Amino acid sequence: MAEIETHPHHSNTFLQESLARAQAAIEATTDAIISIDKNGLIEAANRATEQLFGYATDELVGENVSILMPEPHRSQHDSYIKHYLKSGTPRVIGIGRELSGQKKDGTIFPMRLSVGESEANGRPIFSGIIHDITKRKEAETRRDLLGRIVEQSLNEIYVFDANTLLFVDVNKGARENLGYSIKELISMSPLHIKPEYTEHAFRQLIKPITQGTEKSIVFETIHKRKDGSTYDVEVHMQDVNGSRPKLIAAILIDITERNALHAQLRQVKKMETLGQLTGGVAHDFNNILAAIMGSLEIIEDETPENSTAREFLKEALDATQMGADLTRRLLAFARHQPLEPTTLSLNALLRDIQTIIRRTLGGNIGVEFRLKPDIGLVTIDAVEFENAVLNLAVNARDAMPDGGQLMIETDDADLDSNYIATLGDVSPGKYVRVRVSDTGHGMTPEIVDRAFEPFFTTKLKEDGTGLGLSTVYGFVKQSGGHIVIYSEPDFGTVVTLYLPVTERHQEDTSPPAQTVPMNSGTGTVLVVDDNARVRRIAAHQIESLGYSVIEASSGENALEVFNSGQAIDLVFTDVLMPKGKSGPELANQLLELGYTGKILFTSGFTEDAIKSAELATGEIPLLQKPYSKRDLADALHTALES
Repeated sequence: MAEIETHPHHSNTFLQESLARAQAAIEATTDAIISIDKNGLIEAANRATEQLFGYATDELVGENVSILMPEPHRSQHDSYIKHYLKSGTPRVIGIGRELSGQKKDGTIFPMRLSVGESEANGRPIFSGIIHDITKRKEAETRRDLLGRIVEQSLNEIYVFDANTLLFVDVNKGARENLGYSIKELISMSPLHIKPEYTEHAFRQLIKPITQGTEKSIVFETIHKRKDGSTYDVEVHMQDVNGSRPKLIAAILIDITERNALHAQLRQVKKMETLGQLTGGVAHDFNNILAAIMGSLEIIEDETPENSTAREFLKEALDATQMGADLTRRLLAFARHQPLEPTTLSLNALLRDIQTIIRRTLGGNIGVEFRLKPDIGLVTIDAVEFENAVLNLAVNARDAMPDGGQLMIETDDADLDSNYIATLGDVSPGKYVRVRVSDTGHGMTPEIVDRAFEPFFTTKLKEDGTGLGLSTVYGFVKQSGGHIVIYSEPDFGTVVTLYLPVTERHQEDTSPPAQTVPMNSGTGTVLVVDDNARVRRIAAHQIESLGYSVIEASSGENALEVFNSGQAIDLVFTDVLMPKGKSGPELANQLLELGYTGKILFTSGFTEDAIKSAELATGEIPLLQKPYSKRDLADALHTALES
């Protein structure tokens, strides 16, 4: 092989050109490049070093490189130099070490340092390349902050694979609300928690996102927890831009309470519309009846006493009077019935009509009055109130054809803003509460929802017009009050009237009550109720008082939660749950299994009514439905402290 001839002049020229190009590249780079000797003294620095640290090159040359470092890196660097001078080997040589730098003005910033060792003229030279990573660190900080916000959000947040539908990540809010661990969830898909959807239906739902025709979609559905309970959610889904594989993020908002409020408002609007329609018809019908009655009376005056026609006239007048009574009831429902309100004690009115009520109900129905002394005074029409109570008593009698028990109770009630928020048509404040309870055949939820509608009745046509409860409803609303029905099939019904207090008795000289904070607490409460709406609202109120909450849709479901090993400090359970175990049955089984926490019952029925149904509640306290948030807070606190 022939040797390649080189010329010394050409070699020097090439070397000089290479050095010039390297020097130009060093000066042009945006990273700081520093050369130091074995003692750590700076020998050279490029222009980027001046720009990054704020020193001129002549200020740096000859200075120890530790001038560019804050503590503790400065002391560590001195230690590295001493180690090198003693041993002849560097302690740290490498690429991409992250530490902090310090500028001339004292500003400390994050940087990545790469150090290399070389030799020049027989002596070691160390070169450092410094890259400012401030922007990257700021981006990481923002990303970490956003990640913490997402993880800690009370809303449920999911990310799932658009192809396999499997979850990729799920935040803490979702895990806690659903009751699954992250390990369980990443082997699941949205189909496991959305019982309304098949795989085909769900893929059709997300098709606008997967095909790119829409960036996001919003819809409402039902979610199912690990314990089997369900709740309403609003789902916001969107594509995770540029992800491979294609990912979809979903943010969920629990709208159970909102839907309950909307349902209540729809019911209020429906009743208002019915009232307007009924009032208009009754008003016009009254005018017609007035003309008919007047004409019949004139004809009666002109008809001989012993005439056969006079008997038929009397029948016609009686029928006209029945029509007038009917329109009066319709006007009462529509809140157009003229009232004559006076300020009085409901206890006194109820004592006056005790005898009438007992006679109306007959001997096979027991009647008990429990009237709390010194209740607030109300301003109402006394006659209409008596009619309302008699209507309720007659309804109770018809619901107990084989006999039973009727109880009428009065006490004071304070409806707070939390309670009335779900009603939509009543103001917060002090009320007198009148409960009329029976042990009859009860009503289904569907019947309860329509009970106040005029002409709606479950009785035979000859047994009722369907205007009894609607008349009571109209009277209570026209008096500024509120009315609630609680009923269970085969157990009985409680109708509760709230009438606003106008003043206290004169002999009541006690100072006005001071507003005190609600009792809050810690611990885990298991809420058990087969009514999803009632259960979710109770859970929301309890969570807002500081407790952790687990929901169960039945007694059996509650036992599954207990057997899973979750710590439970208090079980808050409905007494009557027709779909499975009753509250007392659940309590007994929990105690048999070794449960040592507290139990609190709740029911729309009174304690006596529950005992009469042979549901032994023992020493366990009972919170009466409906209850205010303050009532709930006090009951939980008392139960846990007892």
